[in-house]
Amino acid sequence: FCHRPRVRCPGSAVQAVQQHCSNNTLSHHILPQTLQRVPATIVGDVGLQEARLLQMHANMAKLPEADLKRVVWMTEVYEPSDDSFALVDAVHAWLQQLDPQHAQLPGMCLEVGCGSGYVICSIALALQHIYSQHPQDNQQQQPQLPGPADALQQQQQRRHQSTQEQQLKTVQSLKCRSTAGDQQHMQQLPPNQQQHPCRQQRGCKLIATDINPAALTAAAQTLDYHGVHDVELVQADLVAGLMPRLAGTVDLLLFNPPYVPTPDEEVLCDGIARAWAGGHLGRRVTDRLLPQLPELLSPNGHAFIVTVPENKPQEIITILGEIGLLAEVVLTRSADEECLQILHIHR
Repeated sequence: FCHRPRVRCPGSAVQAVQQHCSNNTLSHHILPQTLQRVPATIVGDVGLQEARLLQMHANMAKLPEADLKRVVWMTEVYEPSDDSFALVDAVHAWLQQLDPQHAQLPGMCLEVGCGSGYVICSIALALQHIYSQHPQDNQQQQPQLPGPADALQQQQQRRHQSTQEQQLKTVQSLKCRSTAGDQQHMQQLPPNQQQHPCRQQRGCKLIATDINPAALTAAAQTLDYHGVHDVELVQADLVAGLMPRLAGTVDLLLFNPPYVPTPDEEVLCDGIARAWAGGHLGRRVTDRLLPQLPELLSPNGHAFIVTVPENKPQEIITILGEIGLLAEVVLTRSADEECLQILHIHR
């Protein structure tokens, strides 16, 4: 296993932060509100950035994540590593700074390239925890997913409305019988023509894709071992086949792409190399997804993408700005020979 770097507190929290800040940086954009809860003495002792890091780890401790002992991977599947951990940390910190009473929590989460399932499982557990802590504050419905049922349902709604208008001119008993008949008809529809369950229940709809069937098998086992049973796993090249179903519905998108610069021909090779070979600048795969983000993200959608300096993150930010999206590096972490940078993208 690749052990996850953690802040421990052998002496004081201040010493722990000072020891860890040499290879971890957190942007001030990621926790704008929680800084108010950091004691002034800590801010004075270790500085503003260290205090943010302390607050980030204090917040993350409240959110559950996947247990590495119950995460499944194999020869053909990318195992959880520092990039996976950094991505989860960044998303956890963002989730923690949301105010459930005034901000809409994600109703649709999509991970592109789920691998072992560590990331999507961690986010699913975190969201379940947040919703359980705020049962009265988060009654928003999940987003409606366009699909084959929509045209049928709209037709039924128009017919039902017309029926109601006619029933106003008749006796109340006819109205009641007609309404009951419509409900019975909806219950008898085939599953693929019924209203999607996420339209009727509170929580977050989760979807994870991967082009590798072995990864989907591993992810399914990882999710099952953690008791997470509401993630839809889809074999797809990025988001192929999911559009226009997901257009404008994704509130939270997660992407840990192949980012290692390699010869372009390695991008399409078989085996585990496909999980890390990124081609020219390490961006051949990333650059395919970027143009689709404006169509995928909801009006309040956010995306988190793993990059390294060789990917030229500032150039990615410029590209995103040209298509109407804002982006910033919210977490920087040194890991072995890499310097991981997590981009936070939003409208």
